[in-house]
Amino acid sequence: MRIHVNEDKELVDTIRRGLKENEGYCPCVFESRGKDEYRCLCEDFRLRTPVGSACHCGLYIKDEN
Repeated sequence: MRIHVNEDKELVDTIRRGLKENEGYCPCVFESRGKDEYRCLCEDFRLRTPVGSACHCGLYIKDEN
């Protein structure tokens, strides 16, 4: 498995700004700040997102090799 950043530069810029403003916690999850499971790369993405899918904010995508 390989993880890569979405190719949509505008989306990536928006999400990265949100991450910076939210101290590295997912900007797409309400009240995520301070909860380790929502620190980017979040637990949901790492453990439950299937290969071929993106995290819920769309920043990262899991692929086959």
